[in-house]
Amino acid sequence: MGTPRFILVAALFVAAGAHGQTSLGAISGTVTDPAGSVVAGVHVLLTQIETRVRRTARSNGAGIYRFDAVAPGLYELRATQPGFSAFVATEFPI
Repeated sequence: MGTPRFILVAALFVAAGAHGQTSLGAISGTVTDPAGSVVAGVHVLLTQIETRVRRTARSNGAGIYRFDAVAPGLYELRATQPGFSAFVATEFPI
């Protein structure tokens, strides 16, 4: 039998304060397995393609990860956990 795969649900929220605006956004999502169960402790790597700047996060007990203050650009998101195939989303714009 093959290695289980992540199903990664990601949502993008553009941050805008009540008293001002910003060009930065946030990326958050929930990591689940093929059965729909959340997966905690997943290493999530966010890389801005143009600058190669990398940021990391770990999914919490509810499977949620979050990156705040994300600059506009093209990104790659990679989720890895031992025992699972890696999930990679490439060249998505923010």
